[in-house]
Amino acid sequence: VAMEPATETTYAQHTVQTGETVWCIAEKYADQQRKPFNEFVFEIQQENKLAGRYIQPGDTLVIPLAVVK
Repeated sequence: VAMEPATETTYAQHTVQTGETVWCIAEKYADQQRKPFNEFVFEIQQENKLAGRYIQPGDTLVIPLAVVK
């Protein structure tokens, strides 16, 4: 049985630009994430308490990143 490498979470800050959505921001960081993409989008929404609200240009989002130890 292959063992998954251990990961820890670090965080990046992303300032929202005009026209960006949480989905397109997640695409920019997807190569630094080990989860399925839709779970990553959901995690960004949860970390930033975005349920039911839109992001605006100038907002700063915290992006959780998985780093292999």
